[in-house]
Amino acid sequence: MASIDELAATIRAGLDADEQVARSGGVPLEWHQGPVEDPQWETVEGVYWWPPEYTSYEEDRHWRGAEPVDEGAAAHMARHDPQRVLAEVASKRALLAEVIGWTHNAVTVDRKRYCCASEAGDPCDCGRDARVTAYLGLLAQPYTTEA
Repeated sequence: MASIDELAATIRAGLDADEQVARSGGVPLEWHQGPVEDPQWETVEGVYWWPPEYTSYEEDRHWRGAEPVDEGAAAHMARHDPQRVLAEVASKRALLAEVIGWTHNAVTVDRKRYCCASEAGDPCDCGRDARVTAYLGLLAQPYTTEA
């Protein structure tokens, strides 16, 4: 099983790659599956974006995009537009930071404080590391088959 540090590195690398792809698409961040503000829209089997720049090609309001095999594929592509991917990356980064920030537990019994063994450099015995590893393993699944 991968360590906490290995899982965190896998997640960070995957999120960085997702962000890079979302930002380097060369198209606007928001994609749509028709109809979108166009009375002549005839199909929902495409994924389209309106170019941010004005050129003679766009003069007649043609949308640019992709034409997947069917409406279901178009819906899937439009649902995963770059804007959504960037929001998901930010959310997962915040969750990663939260989980890694979880602290080890200490208990007090009969006025004596007992610390997690990790405070003495031994393996964690309070369950924190197991919980963190489980959560990070779930977050890492899209980026590795090992987690």
